[in-house]
Amino acid sequence: MKEPTLAPLTGYRLTLAAIGLALANFIVILDTTVTNVSVPHIAGGLAISPAKAPGRSPLTRLPKRSRCR
Repeated sequence: MKEPTLAPLTGYRLTLAAIGLALANFIVILDTTVTNVSVPHIAGGLAISPAKAPGRSPLTRLPKRSRCR
């Protein structure tokens, strides 16, 4: 049995989908920013010193690069 094909989005549905995706991306970036700003405050409230913390934030911690010789 042949599966039905969906028509591509056009007109207001395409515009609505684009606005929805843009809003979702904005929310993700906003959430990441708020998390990165609040992590040091939360760590201070838990009495964790920056010297004992493994990185500035779990979201911004980058793996160490291996040097090529």
